[in-house]
Amino acid sequence: VTIKGLEYNLPEKAKIKFPRVLDIEEAKRLIDFIASKSGGDIERLASEDLIKKNWCYSLVGTIYLNGIYQDFRLISKEGQDSITTSLEFELISGLKEYNPETIAVWDTVREAVEEYLTQKR
Repeated sequence: VTIKGLEYNLPEKAKIKFPRVLDIEEAKRLIDFIASKSGGDIERLASEDLIKKNWCYSLVGTIYLNGIYQDFRLISKEGQDSITTSLEFELISGLKEYNPETIAVWDTVREAVEEYLTQKR
């Protein structure tokens, strides 16, 4: 995918890998931090909405920032439902191009994640 003249691997761009694992409570604090830092609204689904899929649990939600709604999920380490390893934005099957505003939301969230994890070392 080309955005503003730069080439991106879309699945990689849509995933934020954490340099360390987070427990589910810290993952919730991270989401709250992203909302406060970005100025966006985040709807995080409650604990009963943790879903098991392929031995991984996901905490799912939606961020609304700069007029863009973007679904995300926090992915857990396989077989360990309380350990979160990454945040992934929902990609639409078959869609090969995303507008720059959507990519900007991803980048804003990525920056907030990096800041949070740097502060919490």
